[in-house]
Order: sequence, then C-alpha cells, then structure tokens
Amino acid sequence: MVYFHCLLNTEVALVFLIFYCGVIVYLLKLFFINNLKPKDLYILIFTILYSDYLMRKDFDIEACKIEASKHFMLKYMKKWNWDFHDLREAIKIAYKIDKVGKKKYEAYVRKNGSKKIVFVYYFEYGTIFVITGSEGD
Repeated sequence: MVYFHCLLNTEVALVFLIFYCGVIVYLLKLFFINNLKPKDLYILIFTILYSDYLMRKDFDIEACKIEASKHFMLKYMKKWNWDFHDLREAIKIAYKIDKVGKKKYEAYVRKNGSKKIVFVYYFEYGTIFVITGSEGD
C-alpha cells in the first residue's frame, strides 16, 4: 500500500514535470518567433513555475478559528453586512493571497466589489486574526 502511494505521487509529479516542460518549450518558440528579450522569457518562466508555489496556503481555512479586530468589525463587517461565515467564505474564495510578513497575509476577494482583507495566521493557536480591510471599485 505504501509503495502504491509513493508510485502515485511519483506519477503525478512526472505529469506536472512534463506539463511544465511543454510550457517552457512553448515559451521558447514564442521567444524565437517574436524576438523577445531573454529577461522577458525568464520572467515568464519564473511566473509559470512558481505561481502555484507562491499562491499556496499555509493553513486550512475550514479548521481555523476566525477572530477580527474591533476596527474591522465596526468599519468593514458592518459596512459590507458580513458575519464571520461570510468572512470565512471570502478568505476561502480569494483569488489571490499574498504572504507579506512572517505571519501576515493579504487576501484579495471579489465579493460584491473588490476587497482586500489583511489578516494574521497564528499557527500555534490555529487562529486567523483579521486586522483590517479595504475596498476598491
């Protein structure tokens, strides 16, 4: 059973490796056809290879306890008419989550307009503490 599990992970890794090699070959073709600069090619390859790694979440939103600052509750949750279930759902469906510090994250959400939620994840307590937010168009 353990051997099968390792084999499955190896096969999945091989499929992803072949996929990314295909993408790199495609980008090289674009590079030679469109006379792109090497710098542009390196940026494209880096973005494709590391986009999933940079977007990975270090926490399970379903298992975390969510708390919010008084400022966030009175200003943003009241304005957006959200409760903690809406807040959990917004972080879960965020189209982009940036890690901006050791424990600090910024989640970008499109839910009734564009919103940014700034929060801290405490691994020791399994808690997400929402500090503040902002909204766009």
